[in-house]
Amino acid sequence: MNEILLSTFFLYLIGYSVYSFNNPSNINSFSLGNKSFSTLTLASTVTATWVSGSGFNINLSKFYSQGIIYAFSICGICGTLMLVSLYFVPKMQKFLHKVSIAQIMGEQYGENARTLTVFCGVFLVGSSIYIQFKIMGLAINYIFPDLNEITCILISSSIVILYSSIGGINSVVQTDKIQAICFFTALLIGIGILYTKTNSSSSESYVPYHFQLSYITTLDNKTLLDSFLLFCYFLIPAFSPHVIQRIAMGVSIKQVKYSYFLASLGLGLIIIFSAIFAYYLYKLDPNIPNEKLFHSLLDVFDIPGSKALLIIAVVCMCMSTADSNINIAAVLIAHDFPYFKNLPSLQKLQIARYSSAFIGLLSIGFYLYQGELLHLILFAHNFYTPIITAPLIAIILGYNLSTRTFILATISSASFILFCNFVIKTALNINTIALCVDILCLIIFHHVLDKWEWLKPFGVTSKIK
Repeated sequence: MNEILLSTFFLYLIGYSVYSFNNPSNINSFSLGNKSFSTLTLASTVTATWVSGSGFNINLSKFYSQGIIYAFSICGICGTLMLVSLYFVPKMQKFLHKVSIAQIMGEQYGENARTLTVFCGVFLVGSSIYIQFKIMGLAINYIFPDLNEITCILISSSIVILYSSIGGINSVVQTDKIQAICFFTALLIGIGILYTKTNSSSSESYVPYHFQLSYITTLDNKTLLDSFLLFCYFLIPAFSPHVIQRIAMGVSIKQVKYSYFLASLGLGLIIIFSAIFAYYLYKLDPNIPNEKLFHSLLDVFDIPGSKALLIIAVVCMCMSTADSNINIAAVLIAHDFPYFKNLPSLQKLQIARYSSAFIGLLSIGFYLYQGELLHLILFAHNFYTPIITAPLIAIILGYNLSTRTFILATISSASFILFCNFVIKTALNINTIALCVDILCLIIFHHVLDKWEWLKPFGVTSKIK
């Protein structure tokens, strides 16, 4: 029964993507689509892109072990979507119809900034694609144990690569809609099964202590501070490439604003579902090792076909993140890479399609070779938020920073990251600190080099380049 349901889902997804196929005519339509998406459709694809299989697994384990205090921290993710909707989007009229974030950075800070954004953006989304493919393979392998893991990865990832490379963002959005429906339905059914299981067990009509509000008052200051810092980290709008792409896809700023507002509510529901899953699972068994948590959750689903429902939900989460990242990485390469950016739009479209297939296959290759190269990719993607986010926010807020200010701030924050990782070898997550360093450097270099405010008493005026 489980095998039939999962196979039917894949066949339906293939048929749906073929049926809704809309062949893009140039790189703009490959990246931004036909510009006729409804507000609900745009909200669905924003939500589907933010929700990932890896995120679901992390949230499940954190809710299981930490309870309500993690719920406080993870609310920062909904907060960042709300912040983007209410504060940043109204200031981003000039971003509509821009093909990529690298184009925006290049227009403000020059071609070197454009190239740097390509590399940082591709590293950022590339590592996520690998992780989503891996989780899809593990999930499907649970239903089809006779197939090895790499075969499961090849089957599922090939579907994603196929519709992403041929149909571009239109195919991604169309499949995101059906994936969103699938994982919401599957999670609701899953919660119903867990609720029935818990109530029929011999124990457990109690509420575990770390899921009670009073639990927060028993925590030490260090734990509370860590939770607050994690909340702040989640709250920072990183403005990853897919965020800028979804904004550019909108018909108007008003539509984008409402879409991100609805997406914040949808993401909040997913987080609540994850917390409920962890809550009921803890009530059934409070001693599950972290590495066996997902399999233990699947073992609870003993009604015929119910395991497939949860697997479908996780696979949908993985697919909706992977296809979006494949698309935006291919667009960054085809539209903004130095060797391709001056080519005709039709040639860029072909390069984007080839790049989609190449990026997808490369992500599968990372599974086979999980050595130093993969570690390098995962390390390189850590540069995106500290180096790209701050100068991009400056553009959104209307600050006229110069190219030299961007370059000097980038060198400073990159040096800080390298120093922390290779000299003092800290185990802390320094991304937020590095972002603050980049912001501070932008402010200092802007006022010292661009505005020359410290020399104004001597009659020296600004000469921004």
